[in-house]
Amino acid sequence: MLDSADSVKNKTVFQQKIVLWAGFVGGVVIKLFMLSYEGIFDMDSYYAWGNKALEEGLYNAFHGIYFPFQYNIFQGLAWIVKTTNLNFTIVFKMSNLLFDVGSFFLLIKILSNLKINPLLSLIYWLHPWFLMVFSQGYIDFHFAFFVLLTISFLLEGKELKRYVKAGIAFGFAFLMKPQAQILIVVIFFYTVLKFIREREIKPFSIFIGSVALFMGYMSYFVLHSKSIFMLPFHYLNVANMMPCLTAHMPNIWYPVAYFLKEQNAQIYSVSDKIHLLPFLSCRSFAIVLSLVLCGVLVNRIYSRNIGKSEGKRLLYCMTIGAVILPFTMTSAHENHLFLGTILLISLMGKMSNAFFSFTVHAMLAIQFINLTFIYGTSQVSKFFRAYYTYDIRFAVSLFSIATFISFLYFMFKFTASSKIISPIMFNKDGNIQ
Repeated sequence: MLDSADSVKNKTVFQQKIVLWAGFVGGVVIKLFMLSYEGIFDMDSYYAWGNKALEEGLYNAFHGIYFPFQYNIFQGLAWIVKTTNLNFTIVFKMSNLLFDVGSFFLLIKILSNLKINPLLSLIYWLHPWFLMVFSQGYIDFHFAFFVLLTISFLLEGKELKRYVKAGIAFGFAFLMKPQAQILIVVIFFYTVLKFIREREIKPFSIFIGSVALFMGYMSYFVLHSKSIFMLPFHYLNVANMMPCLTAHMPNIWYPVAYFLKEQNAQIYSVSDKIHLLPFLSCRSFAIVLSLVLCGVLVNRIYSRNIGKSEGKRLLYCMTIGAVILPFTMTSAHENHLFLGTILLISLMGKMSNAFFSFTVHAMLAIQFINLTFIYGTSQVSKFFRAYYTYDIRFAVSLFSIATFISFLYFMFKFTASSKIISPIMFNKDGNIQ
């Protein structure tokens, strides 16, 4: 009987591997065809920044928006373009593909660690939303890889070396895109809670890599600018690069911008510095709302020991931050939910709730529609773009907001418990007594 059960299990695992590898190969073929597709105009900026860094050095090329390590990657890619005479679009998209492949296998590892069906990784690999982001050439694949690598290390255990390794990976992510800042916030909030309630300082070691790498780059800029404030300034000033209510992200600010914009103006023409209340701008309100929502849910994850392990709890905290910020913060772009949608895959598998799965799939579908009809380069996309008016986009934003509200509902439900765990219920290893 046991032999029969083992045989069925082995057969199932074998079938899963066949499907996984078939899906992987199919995805690679699709993405190879996409390498020559005309990408979004952001790709021209990536190449220009990389070229300037190559010719004049990082110090002269760096002006914020993205952060130094990402500029270094652009610099390396620009060197490859110069050396090989290949089209820069192909080179930059090929770098995306390499990080994309790494992220796919890291996601499989994460799902397996969580005892979730690894076939869910094919959502990331083959879903039209993720394929559309790839075809447009967004550079988010670089950043996402290092975040997934961080999570992979955290799930391996809670030894000091795991935190340090995770921190190094996270340090590179922090030096790439502004979206890492909310991850820093939620992780810091979690580690502070753990220290206050358990006097545990080991999780703080996750910041060692970030601080060391940041200080290394800051030293470089200090040597050239004679100012210790240059690099920190660009981190703090990132919201001023495009101070609008929304930049095509169908979030809670889209309806507000829709009603406030001039008749023929773009949606991003409405500033986020306008006041909701006296002395309270939309940006300030968005910051407070984002921090409160993240703080409340992180506290619930910690207090109720959701996930039963440090790595899982930190994964859930990072998922919360990566999803909440694009929906609640001003100046959000259409691609800023990319990381959040990747992390939602593991949460969807863990919750095993049909309505939550529907919420996630609806969220992905809406983001795909929005991105495709605004920036898609195919004949179909161009045809529908003429009909994708701001009135339609307003309606799409309402559906998008509905998926976010549903997400919050399920997160509060997921983190609910009949009994809140007090500090004395933890042993010295951070496990329930």
